[in-house]
Amino acid sequence: KGIAIVPMHDADAALAEFDKARKTLPNNANVLTAIAFVHRRLGKMEQALDELKQSAALNPRDNLLPREIGSTFVYMRRYAEANPFYDRALALIPEDFETQVYRVTMLQMIGDLDAASRALATIPADIDPQGSVSFARWRLALAMHQPDAALAAVEHSPAWLLSIWPNSREPVALLRAQALVQK
Repeated sequence: KGIAIVPMHDADAALAEFDKARKTLPNNANVLTAIAFVHRRLGKMEQALDELKQSAALNPRDNLLPREIGSTFVYMRRYAEANPFYDRALALIPEDFETQVYRVTMLQMIGDLDAASRALATIPADIDPQGSVSFARWRLALAMHQPDAALAAVEHSPAWLLSIWPNSREPVALLRAQALVQK
């Protein structure tokens, strides 16, 4: 599990330990990324952004880092600044469907449902890491007031789907019920 999804019980103690690790491993991108995730969870977005950018400079081939930079811009509602980082992550690994789902979510957040639909259409129908693509298809269909498409999006999916925003699992029965309400 990444630090980004671990509950923050004692951020100060965690940061103190990460500081020790950073002193012994000053050029370790993983240590700096972990620190950035703690700062992001604490709402220190600019600091987290700087640390994530430093991590990306230390490890320029890791496609997770540009995705996380893009996501941090999204958290800050600086959507236009997020897109180039999603582009960078996809340039590193074009088949990174999770980054594509992050971009779709961002496009939906800014209300560009047509662009979100086009971006989602580029993901093959049989690709669904942890159910996040099915969830994104379902969410977009509901936003576009297309309950039948929402139902179709979860028709063959597992019983629980991953929602990346927030990072949680959602029961498909609940998603079906929400789509049926729109019919």
